[in-house]
Amino acid sequence: MTYGEASTSRSTIGSGLIYHGIPQGSSIKLYFINRPEWIIVDHACSAYSYVYVLLYDTLGPDAVEFIVNHASLQVIFCVPQTLSILLSFVSKFPSVRLIVVVGGVDENMPPLQSTNRIEVISFSKLQSEGQKTLQLFN
Repeated sequence: MTYGEASTSRSTIGSGLIYHGIPQGSSIKLYFINRPEWIIVDHACSAYSYVYVLLYDTLGPDAVEFIVNHASLQVIFCVPQTLSILLSFVSKFPSVRLIVVVGGVDENMPPLQSTNRIEVISFSKLQSEGQKTLQLFN
């Protein structure tokens, strides 16, 4: 990935969050191991004035619920492996509005009950929505 591609990806992620109505200053959780998307989300949070909170698998599932609610997180970035842990607590996350699955495929996203206010999308879909948002303003 070139610096230009990283910059474009950062902008599409930040704009994708705006597309979903996530206000500046909101807390965003990164719940996956080191990979290129981790840096992209980190830079998007800095560029778009979001606060990111890190969470590690080694802390265990109880820490997930505590940290998500304590930090009033609105967005969680995760991988398919950690999505199942999040979904087991999803009803206990009053502030979460969006879960973005890095490395996931939209057709494989689990359906949530229609009464649930949380949307689960892939990283690539968030980028696509962000790209459309950027084009509206350019």
